[in-house]
Amino acid sequence: MENTKTVKALKKQLVAAIAMVLVAAIALGSSTYAWFVSNNTVKATTTTIAAQSNAAFMVIDKTLTSESSGTEDAYTGANTALYPAKVDVSTAAVTSGSGEKGYVWQSAFAATGDKSDMKSGTLFDIQGTASGSGESAVAAAATGTAAAAVQSGFAIQQTFYIGEKTGTTELANLRVSDIEMTETSTTDDLTSAMRVLIVCGNNWIVYDKDMTMKKTNIKVTDGKYILKTEGFKGVGTANQVTVDMYVYYDGDDSKVFTTNLDKLATAHGLTVSFTADNMAAGGSTGSTGTATTP
Repeated sequence: MENTKTVKALKKQLVAAIAMVLVAAIALGSSTYAWFVSNNTVKATTTTIAAQSNAAFMVIDKTLTSESSGTEDAYTGANTALYPAKVDVSTAAVTSGSGEKGYVWQSAFAATGDKSDMKSGTLFDIQGTASGSGESAVAAAATGTAAAAVQSGFAIQQTFYIGEKTGTTELANLRVSDIEMTETSTTDDLTSAMRVLIVCGNNWIVYDKDMTMKKTNIKVTDGKYILKTEGFKGVGTANQVTVDMYVYYDGDDSKVFTTNLDKLATAHGLTVSFTADNMAAGGSTGSTGTATTP
């Protein structure tokens, strides 16, 4: 009888030991690194968000264009921590209602901590959480939306409004003319991963810090990616052009990996310059304006 109890006890211990081994195996098998480990972040500067125009008749404002709007404006705020993400073209996202304007916001896990290689099967659409009510809550709760990316700490959003001050000059073919980084990059920092998604109406484009086009739904016209072809003149709600900019770090960039976190000491921002053509009779082309966002 005593031997039977001993055998049963040994069996229980053996089963428990096997269970622990299985748990450990599962833990090791499922252990992955995010493009960054989940409790680490990338620093992006939001201290100075500015806009300026080099043409007297083109004004930029962060609230509402008016006759008192000038050729520059600025946001101020604290540094914001961001997780890496990616923006990809997604026609299906529009038809299914889970995305915006043909793009989708995503993140993923990496296979190892010392490379940016994505682990197969881990790519996911960023999910927000509904808060408040109305359209903004619905957009945030949807997967893959810009609102979800901002709410979940993957991107920074800043909005600028562009107008034509005189009300007689007609501007058209609004586009980006230049992008500059506000801080000097180093060999191993994450400036190569900086991206800015610029949205105007249903048109959008993603640039890096060197103004290399990465993704867009805009067809090239005479070598230009035009955000708004239609003419606009005047200021105020009915006349101004709204431009939304989202700054993020691209997880596909070769510098984005967990063990590179010690290279994140420098925070950076981007200056985005806009230009438009003067379509008024006898008018000149190439009026310019600048918006700065981190």
